[in-house]
Amino acid sequence: MRAVPEAQEFPCACTVSGRHRAVVIGVDVAASRTRGQLRAVLREIESQCSVLVGRLHRLQHILVVLNGSPLPERVVLRICDSAAQRIHAYLEQACARSIVLTVLLAEKCDDSGRLAERLMARARQRPWLDAGIALRWRDIANAPIGAVGANTYV
Repeated sequence: MRAVPEAQEFPCACTVSGRHRAVVIGVDVAASRTRGQLRAVLREIESQCSVLVGRLHRLQHILVVLNGSPLPERVVLRICDSAAQRIHAYLEQACARSIVLTVLLAEKCDDSGRLAERLMARARQRPWLDAGIALRWRDIANAPIGAVGANTYV
């Protein structure tokens, strides 16, 4: 994402400011060797999302990119999909805001440029039906996140 001209980098959620419509959170989950540890990381992400929603009043999309999980991909995907839906519901209830939350498992990503393109396209997309979703890199390598998310939702 550093190569994208409109992207800005912040050291933590508490320092983010501006009129951003989307945020990308990169998370290395290599140390999450158990399901419980992965869930704990995702609870921390939920906390960061709450801070971001409070600081960024135009925020519509939060994209979480995970990398490095030693757990089986199907397990990580299931846990992340559940967490994405839970975080979306929490933000709706606690913050009275509907934020599209996309979790992407980028473990097997072999094209960082295309990944950045997909993330930017998702960030520019109007809020859609797939408000809380987790996908794998291979799901979006050849199709936009929104299209894959809509197909998954239906």
